[in-house]
Amino acid sequence: MKKEQKHLLIYCALLSLLFLAVCSQSSFLYPLNDWYDANDFLTMGKGILHGLVPYRDLYEQKGPILYFLHSICALVPGPHFFGVYLLEAGAFTVFLYYAAKLILLYLPPRAAYWILPALSGLLLSSESFCQGDSAEELCAALLMVCLYDTMEYFTRSYPGPIPYRKLFTNGLLAGVIFWIKYTLLGLHLAFMAVLFFLYLKRKKYRRSAASCLVFLAGMALPAVPVLIYFAFHGALSDLMQVYFYNNIFLYDSQKSSGIFSLVLTIFLRIGDTFFRNLQFSLFTVIGVLAFLLTGRFLSCAAGKLMLLLEAGFLAFFIYTGSNFPYYGYILCIFPVLGFIAIGALAEFLTGKCRQLPSPREMAETIRRSLHHLLMRFLPPQFMGSFGNDPAYSSTDFRKEDGHASRRTWDASAQAEASRFRPGYLLAILVFLLFAFYKSPNTYRIGTPRKELVQYQFAEIIRETPDATLLNYGFLDAGFYTVCDILPTERFFQMQNISYEAFPEMMDSQNECIREQRVDYLILRGEEVPEWILDYYCIVKEQRQLYEGANVNYILLQKKPSGADTTR
Repeated sequence: MKKEQKHLLIYCALLSLLFLAVCSQSSFLYPLNDWYDANDFLTMGKGILHGLVPYRDLYEQKGPILYFLHSICALVPGPHFFGVYLLEAGAFTVFLYYAAKLILLYLPPRAAYWILPALSGLLLSSESFCQGDSAEELCAALLMVCLYDTMEYFTRSYPGPIPYRKLFTNGLLAGVIFWIKYTLLGLHLAFMAVLFFLYLKRKKYRRSAASCLVFLAGMALPAVPVLIYFAFHGALSDLMQVYFYNNIFLYDSQKSSGIFSLVLTIFLRIGDTFFRNLQFSLFTVIGVLAFLLTGRFLSCAAGKLMLLLEAGFLAFFIYTGSNFPYYGYILCIFPVLGFIAIGALAEFLTGKCRQLPSPREMAETIRRSLHHLLMRFLPPQFMGSFGNDPAYSSTDFRKEDGHASRRTWDASAQAEASRFRPGYLLAILVFLLFAFYKSPNTYRIGTPRKELVQYQFAEIIRETPDATLLNYGFLDAGFYTVCDILPTERFFQMQNISYEAFPEMMDSQNECIREQRVDYLILRGEEVPEWILDYYCIVKEQRQLYEGANVNYILLQKKPSGADTTR
């Protein structure tokens, strides 16, 4: 890696650490990340470290690689989510680095140093970012690699063949995404499908088949350790049942009947995402339209078709099921195209302005005209040193030099841009302030831990040696994390699956209560069902804001074994 590339990578890492510290509740500035999904993943990761197998021993619906990553996060010392914060920072560093490489395809190097702080602030303070640590956030980095490879290929190499190395790499990344959340594979599917048909159109049959095999070989590689792990633990059937069958057929989703209804639903959900995230959606629209409707960035129809299909397939697979706010974050790979389009327009306008002569240049032009006029009518000896002034040589080198420097900025201008300037620091501060005031999370920065319901309930639960806990009727809200308790029930929380589709989950939790298999219950709501009070008694209630709602949490403790549990 060249020196300038290292500087750019370090710059991306610093931006990631700074902006995530402000916007992600996983950072050390927050007392806790109370988002349900983030706590689900961390609980699953801790379970793996203690020998529990996903799906078989702990029920959750995302992919196993996501849990393996969070098991590593759980090993990091420090606050509960510090390891997750580092994981987010690593993923966002990759995202920014490849966004910068994409910018460098079309704009001078200094543009990347200006655009990246703006991109960071707009994305991480958006509503779709939620509290941080979504599967979409981690996969966005992998999708950005593919988007860069797409643009780089059609800008520099097309119609030549794309290198097998890049096909294998993108196949590998697609394989990782498959085992994190396979509904995010639309972009890679379009990427490979368009390449395949382009080769067929040019009658390169062997190349088309070989490209598919190389891509699939990369995609199959992450499956090897996953399948070995579940086969070793005798849980392959659980993997297939939960991650594939239940997600496809049982997960709550508002599926549309008929192609027209489906297309309409997708467009409505895209519109919902657009208005929820105007701060980056506008750049997405500007960028995609600029790349599709002009020849400035993509000159060939094949490149425009691939970009259109990548965006379309990605949206199609996301929005055919449910529509949660965080789904829209995966579209964060496209706003950089808008920044590129605006940057190119600004560069064009400033270039036009530079072509207008300044007063000094006008004076020099007049002087040159007089010089040539006098040279024609007067002998050279009358001109003296004026005639030998090198500034008036017949070659106007500045225009040629300007053109040459434009062609060679990859070496000299990149080195110049990588030198940290006060202007870069100003841009970082401006967009950090923007992110601080725009993010829905920052109200909780600096909140003492003792004020959170999770820590208040934990103080009570710790009074019982080796206490056990059940998060009843809703998703994991961080109580397992703060209490440092490993679930003893397979259905340690309630997933978004209806009782009619999957009664086993609710029935299992109810059975756990009737048999008093855990010491404590935590419920969410205004009242406790009367039958539960036959087995557990209320210890404490506490309200707390969660995503703008004032939620009531209730802690219940198991009644003594000799107590009357009948009414």
